[in-house]
Amino acid sequence: MQVDNLTYNANDIRNDVPELSDKAEELIELLKESRYIFEQLFVLEIDFDLSEDEEREIMTQVNFISPVVNYARIVQLVFQLTYYKLIFKKVLSKNLNIPLTKQINACITKIEQYLVILEDHYFSR
Repeated sequence: MQVDNLTYNANDIRNDVPELSDKAEELIELLKESRYIFEQLFVLEIDFDLSEDEEREIMTQVNFISPVVNYARIVQLVFQLTYYKLIFKKVLSKNLNIPLTKQINACITKIEQYLVILEDHYFSR
């Protein structure tokens, strides 16, 4: 699964993930902002390749998702949000002085909030 192939609009979120319907617009903006930061990290030539352990962490998150009606959409969201979170944390751990630091911190906070909502409704543990 690649982040490039994952696109959404607010109606998709409202229809496929009812627990996020009241936050659909915000989630779309977060995904757009995360994508923008992701692209800027490329421009800045910052290495943020994930390690095998980090890649496994993403797959572990995805594997906890319970089978639900809109399983594919939930898997996509969990994958994408977890991927961005790990990349952004990796970049911050490098203690680089880049203009995106505030945006990255804000995105991580929001991403974690959405992951908690998704975990509460769709994860089996």
